[in-house]
Amino acid sequence: MAFRKSTSASKRAAEIFSSASGHAKERAKAPSLLLRLFRGEVPLIRTFWTFFLSLPLLGDLVFTYLIFPMLEVDSAVGTASIFMWATFMLVYVAIMSVGVWRSASRYAGPSSWAMLAKLAAVLGAVGAVGYALMWYGSWMILSNA
Repeated sequence: MAFRKSTSASKRAAEIFSSASGHAKERAKAPSLLLRLFRGEVPLIRTFWTFFLSLPLLGDLVFTYLIFPMLEVDSAVGTASIFMWATFMLVYVAIMSVGVWRSASRYAGPSSWAMLAKLAAVLGAVGAVGYALMWYGSWMILSNA
């Protein structure tokens, strides 16, 4: 009997220590916001207006009018900054375009809104490629001047 009690006490102690250290099997982490956006699990209105339209617009304004004028285009830092920004925006808008498309597929409201959101997602993805090419082209022109 005493052996069984010590075994169950050992198991209980192991459970307590594993849950305190964050390794409990019962504790499931919620997926990140970016993953939920990509899967289309965030409502369409929030996905479209906040993450697909407003944040990229704000980021572009900040980079174009605050950061880009301070960069020396022919320096390594300037070149890396332009390439990193263009690449980041290309990847971000691609992820958000997929998220808008998937979120629109789950949208329970009028189907016309869902179709317009899907059209915007396609145009956004094409626009992101054009945007990245514009930044790459601008860098090439400015670095050869």
